[in-house]
Amino acid sequence: MLALLEDFFVVSNEPERKTLETLTQSLAGWTHNCEQAGLTEADALPLNVVREAWLAAVDEPSLHQRFLSGRVNFCTLMPMRAIPFRLICLLGMNDGDYPRSQQAQSFDLMTQRGHYRPGDRSRRQDDQYLFMEALLSARQQLYISWVGRNIRDNSERPPSVLISQLRDTLEQGWRLADNVPTLLSEITVAHPLQPFSRQYVVKNRDRRLFTYAREWFEESRLINAPLAITPPTEKTLTLSLESLARFLKAPVKTFCNHTLKFGFDDETITSEDNEPFGFNRLESYVLSNELLTNLKSQQPADTATFFAEQRKTLAGKGKLPLSGFAHAAFAEIAGPVNKAWLQYQAELNNWPDEVPPRAIDLSFTVANGVNVQLTGDLNNLRQHHTDELVGMLQLTAQSLLSKNNIKYPNLLLHWVQHLAGCADGMPLQTLVIAADTVISIAPIEPDAALAQLESLIQAWHLGMQEPLPVSCKTAFAWLSAAPEKALDTAQAQYQGDDWNNGEVDYDAYLARFFPTFADLNPEDPQHGFLKWTDTLYRSAFTHITQQDVQS
Repeated sequence: MLALLEDFFVVSNEPERKTLETLTQSLAGWTHNCEQAGLTEADALPLNVVREAWLAAVDEPSLHQRFLSGRVNFCTLMPMRAIPFRLICLLGMNDGDYPRSQQAQSFDLMTQRGHYRPGDRSRRQDDQYLFMEALLSARQQLYISWVGRNIRDNSERPPSVLISQLRDTLEQGWRLADNVPTLLSEITVAHPLQPFSRQYVVKNRDRRLFTYAREWFEESRLINAPLAITPPTEKTLTLSLESLARFLKAPVKTFCNHTLKFGFDDETITSEDNEPFGFNRLESYVLSNELLTNLKSQQPADTATFFAEQRKTLAGKGKLPLSGFAHAAFAEIAGPVNKAWLQYQAELNNWPDEVPPRAIDLSFTVANGVNVQLTGDLNNLRQHHTDELVGMLQLTAQSLLSKNNIKYPNLLLHWVQHLAGCADGMPLQTLVIAADTVISIAPIEPDAALAQLESLIQAWHLGMQEPLPVSCKTAFAWLSAAPEKALDTAQAQYQGDDWNNGEVDYDAYLARFFPTFADLNPEDPQHGFLKWTDTLYRSAFTHITQQDVQS
């Protein structure tokens, strides 16, 4: 690796020299640790292990970093940093955040009543001193910011007690030259909650309110211009089969992502502190799906040899745990994959001939001047050996059963594809093959499939304008339960009980709009939960059945 550094890096300045020196020192330290651990050149280590061990030391913060690194410097308030600047900005001076509060430990005698002595350190007094230093360090201007309104009810929130004391002192001891009585109102600017607020763009706005975003200036011309009503024009929306299936699986989330353009999902990738010895559900699904894809593309005659080669490949890529844990972890995913593959091979006896993919392009009218073009492709089509029936054989790594009950949310994409194929005139039967079961969807008459698709697209169009009071798992729980227990079952599925969390506890979008089951309005059959359960999910619940698995 030292040779790689010499071949690929050429030092041209002092910062690059320090970086290369840090890399070299870190590599030398890691090599020494490997020698002490008894590792030799014959021991092969995955790339991710070497990368993490080598670069982790490089990323550690250094105590030799410069404080003044440029014209604008960001730092925390610390003693002995009272360096004069023309402009000093203090951000986040909220009540409760500054002065900082320190939770007392049970073994800290200095914080207990009667044990304090003159000269003992007080974090609160330190922060007061730091604030005074910041005031003295500002040469021309001092900028202080705090959250002045509650984000939920817009009630007023006070600043830090130090800021309040400063404001009281200014109000009592100073006034403006033109005898304006309200000094604080002249030096305080209350910014709106949103950057697109009209207060930033109206003509008679406070001139201290401004924005650097150019798009808000474009909006200013629209707000100040006279309102013009444009005649409605015809519009065609394109909707894919996958997008419609995502809407069925999470209507409220799709509304937030597509219409409101926001999401609660945290996509930040963080490395775990503990070494993994197995796979979580997502990792297991991804690796299982990769194995199934390779099985379909390679069609191996000997699956045992195939899985042995795949295990070596995954281990070389660093996707398996180290040492003996790799065999156990790989066996956990290889077993179900092999079972699903054998079941798929058995089904191919009834569907021997491949059929070319079918392109779907269906048009629907959902409102005056609004058309929706439903598009997509149907793959994995095969011809039945006895009749003209066309089968869509889908091999999946997902689990399709939970406590011997069908997991309908995992089948909604296949359901939408099945409806599209039948509506396009195909005598289509869909088989979804997994390790735990085989799901079958029988052919549907073209007119019935087309009507069902039109109903779903009408619901999608309305669901893109407002959040629909329905949730996928709760809807299928309602449909699966006995009529006299349907309400209690659905409520327990949505809100949970004393032992289990509900669907709303795992979905921030549902919690935002419908925090309780009563908010779904289950008592209203015309506009509430029951209406959308029937519209979106009842037909899928009726047609999706479990097929006997061949042994």
